[in-house]
Amino acid sequence: MKKAFFVVLLALFTVNVSAQLKKIEGKGIYTERDIYLDSNGKRYSNQVSFHFFKQTLTENSYNLEKLNNSKLKQILTAIEKDFGSFTIRKAYTDKHWGDSISTNIITKKPVFVRDLSQFYRLEFDKIICVDEVINKLKETKIFRSVWGPVCKVDMYSPSDYIPTAQWAMNNTDATKA
Repeated sequence: MKKAFFVVLLALFTVNVSAQLKKIEGKGIYTERDIYLDSNGKRYSNQVSFHFFKQTLTENSYNLEKLNNSKLKQILTAIEKDFGSFTIRKAYTDKHWGDSISTNIITKKPVFVRDLSQFYRLEFDKIICVDEVINKLKETKIFRSVWGPVCKVDMYSPSDYIPTAQWAMNNTDATKA
């Protein structure tokens, strides 16, 4: 009798553990990576993105052994100890430090554009609690911003119940607009 009770209890526990994380999915929902939610509303995934205040890294891909910045290496070593191994990848591989001045196509004058060279991602080997990693990274003062994978909801459907009446216009008379 006791064996049967423990077998049933063990089976219920394994079902409960596997049902704790729920994947965010649905019609019109697109995510960078798979995102899961637990019953407390914490997000789980395998990617965390961040943006440095100043030039900190220059390569497109890093592991902890290749890092020269001792403060960053110390922070990320603690993250690896708590959450497992990861790779550091540059978000915009074609951007370099100093690419912040461009030329306006119309006026031919120089304009300032956002520097995208210091956007990086931590890509973990397993699913981790993104919210905990974000909180640990935000405690340090070397990151301008830290965020988890982005979830986009497509809102392209018109709210008009007769789409052909207004939404299917092939052209617009721009001179009257």
